[in-house]
Amino acid sequence: MRLATVWCCRLSAAFLCGVALGFAAATLDFRSSSAWLQRQLQAALAGDFLQYEYEYEYEWSTLAASDIPARALPTLPAARRKPECNRTAADSLRQRVRVLCWVMTSPKNHATKAAAVNATWGQNCDKLLFMTSEHDSRLPTVALKVPEGRQHLWAKTQAAFKYIVHEGLLESIDWVLKADDDTFIVMENLRHLLLPLDASQSLFGGLRLRPFSPKGFMSGGAGYVLSRMAALRFVEQGISGDLGGCRNPGYRGEDVAIGRCMVAINATFLDSRDSDGLERFHAYGPEREMAPDKRMDWLKNYSYHPLQPGYAHPVHNRTCVQATERSTLPQCQHQDIEDQLQKLWNSLPRKASKCCSPAAVSFHYITPTAMRAIYYLVYRLKPYGLDECELPAS
Repeated sequence: MRLATVWCCRLSAAFLCGVALGFAAATLDFRSSSAWLQRQLQAALAGDFLQYEYEYEYEWSTLAASDIPARALPTLPAARRKPECNRTAADSLRQRVRVLCWVMTSPKNHATKAAAVNATWGQNCDKLLFMTSEHDSRLPTVALKVPEGRQHLWAKTQAAFKYIVHEGLLESIDWVLKADDDTFIVMENLRHLLLPLDASQSLFGGLRLRPFSPKGFMSGGAGYVLSRMAALRFVEQGISGDLGGCRNPGYRGEDVAIGRCMVAINATFLDSRDSDGLERFHAYGPEREMAPDKRMDWLKNYSYHPLQPGYAHPVHNRTCVQATERSTLPQCQHQDIEDQLQKLWNSLPRKASKCCSPAAVSFHYITPTAMRAIYYLVYRLKPYGLDECELPAS
């Protein structure tokens, strides 16, 4: 009985001692954690996210994936992440090729299309202006005294270039880009295209189409670019002097009108295609350019340069059809022809796409949502392990 009492006392003492030691250790850990948490909260309230600390720090380049514990992979804030892409070349290019962008818009599109441009690619311009008829404090707008409507686009274009010249904006830039509020521009690729060119000469570039003008014209929707000298001569000789009837050539299309005026001032029309003959400026969005439909047949006829073979898929379906008055082929016999066409299509050499250059500059008919999505895909999405971020040689 006495021995049992002694053992009970010993067990009780050991239990109480363990509880005391555990409580002391927990108190110290809590105080340490509280101090750490307090530092993080203070840093967060101060907006200094760079002060965040992490329990696990590794030299990731020296560890194999199997060596990293799953629980030791903290998600770093964007400010702490190692940049995936070196922008040194792009930033250097921006200093050497200065571009003023003016966007054709209207008050009804300020909060939608114009806002999307302003939040995405427009930020990469050296100067961005929205040419409209009403001021808007949310955007860098210029309220031109021109009515809205397609029939006034040419008058609006003239007024926009007059404003740029008369306000002395050409003194600080090399090129003037005109784009619609549903056009997406990759400014880095545009600067890359313009880098070897001399802005003191009259130069005119974009998606070149061939009717209505001796040298053709550049598609307005795809965006076009004028050198500093071309913009100056356009205003001082073309419009003000009405050279070659520039002021009112009798065309509703502003892109046709400015194309004819560029001919009048003897501007050089640039070939903006890459070394593979692929276009950099596009009249439609990428998804439609890569899968042309019948409504794009006009582009084959109007394009100044022949489209690349395989631009349109030769085979659209693989089903058998009945013979008709217009087709004397027996039922399903043309399946063999489709197979041959499909083999021919598959044998064509692939160069990224039959429509679009890897150094593409513009796409047209882009909705505000698609504009933000394209901006994310171009500038934010980075496939892991692919560090190359410079333009492909072209």
